[in-house]
Amino acid sequence: MCARSCNKEYKGQTEEVSLNKQESFARLPWGASGIRSIYGNGQPDVVYPNANTNLLNPRTVIPTVKGSLKPGTHWLVNAVFGIPGSEQDLSLWDMIPQVEFVEDEIIIRQGTETVVIQKEAVTT
Repeated sequence: MCARSCNKEYKGQTEEVSLNKQESFARLPWGASGIRSIYGNGQPDVVYPNANTNLLNPRTVIPTVKGSLKPGTHWLVNAVFGIPGSEQDLSLWDMIPQVEFVEDEIIIRQGTETVVIQKEAVTT
């Protein structure tokens, strides 16, 4: 696994993987995917599943966030990204939603859109 970022090659396919305290990101010839921990104590990581577990590509990488939670109520917010193709617009990866916790609401803003989630509706 890469501590920061690295490139690996598997049967002629190059993968670029980056991993830090807030995010994990993988770029392969057929697309890119990533996950960013926005709120909570999740730790980004990458999973390398066994070869041929994907029907279209023999080797894949799955960005993920791992964590251990004790019994109770916990709020975890992660932004997940995926884009197909080899000529991706990776600037979309930098468009992180803004998340705000206000009393009994979670407010998520992305560009001009706003979504409000009532905490009480989620916990019941």
